[in-house]
Parts: sequence; C-alpha cells; structure tokens
Amino acid sequence: MGYRYHFHFEKHTPEGWLVPSDFEDASGEFVWFHPTDGRLSLFRGEDALFPMYNSFPPEYECSSFYKWSAAAFTEWFQGWLPFEELILDSWEETSLLVSSRIPARYAPLFADGQQPFPEEALLTGVPGEIYSRDGWCLVSNDSAGIADKPIDYSYGQARNHLEQLQPEALIKVTWKVTINQFLTWRAKTFHRVR
Repeated sequence: MGYRYHFHFEKHTPEGWLVPSDFEDASGEFVWFHPTDGRLSLFRGEDALFPMYNSFPPEYECSSFYKWSAAAFTEWFQGWLPFEELILDSWEETSLLVSSRIPARYAPLFADGQQPFPEEALLTGVPGEIYSRDGWCLVSNDSAGIADKPIDYSYGQARNHLEQLQPEALIKVTWKVTINQFLTWRAKTFHRVR
C-alpha cells in the first residue's frame, strides 16, 4: 500500500491556523491524489499551474496539524498554497492539453490532438477496460497528464508512423479539457471548499 497526497484546509485566524468549525471533516482534509496521478501535476513539479510553496506557511507552529503531531507534520509536509491562488473562477474556461496512451487503432479519433475527448466515437465498439465515462483511457498504468504540445495524427509523419504500428500498440494521444474536466470529481471538492 502506497501513500497519497492529502489536501487539507485551514484558515488563518488571530488564534492561528484552524479548520473552520463548519467544515465537513474535522481534520480539514477535502481531497487526495495517488502519487502517480497525472492530475497532481497541476500542483507539483516545475510546470505546475498552481505551484505549491515548498516552505512552511507563516506561523505554521499555530496550525492544528502541527499541534497534533509536530514530528508527523514536519516529516510528511509537502507544501502549501493560499486558496486564492487556485483562481477557481477560471477553471471552467481554462483549457489544458492532456495526454494518455491508447491502442494505435483508436488514435485517428483524436485527430489533431487539440479537440475535446472523442467520447461518442470511443463509446461505439470500444471495450469497457479501455474507456471510462469520466474520459480517461485506462489501458496502461500511466495516468493521463498535462502535455506540452498536441500530437497530430491527421497528417504528416505522425500519421505515417501510426499506419506502420500494430493496432494494439500503445501510443500517446492528446486532447483538450478544462481544469474542471481534468480534475473530474476532485474539482467539485475544491469548489465546495470555497
């Protein structure tokens, strides 16, 4: 069993960092990510859209997490981010390019790699283990992650390369999603915290 990245919420008050009394979880936890989940790249890594601060927050000794166990806090702490810096109001309008691996025979459905996920086309005749309704390709253990540039299978070298591959060979494809779509159910938890 591996570890996960747990996101907790605390509010800075004159009494220190506290979980609001009306928060659903007394610990302040509201969402988690598996360490290999590509969605975590929104918050961690040098290309993160919402990079977490690697330092401790101001007055962290007043945090309820620190008070609960100073040793655990300092050992497991991975970063923090002011909630305002998430810019939640832009998540529905901001598009990302994401990538995952699928069997080569389905790659033409992704065309120039800058279109929305081809849900309808994939639902027609695609085995359930390859596609799930939340829009993620499930063929490999690689999680979908943010891509640098689109992969265009509509013409040129990529199209020629695609035609030379076995239909079951796993290859990367790209598609466009909003931040909300990329985070799937987790986006709702961020919005609920707000």
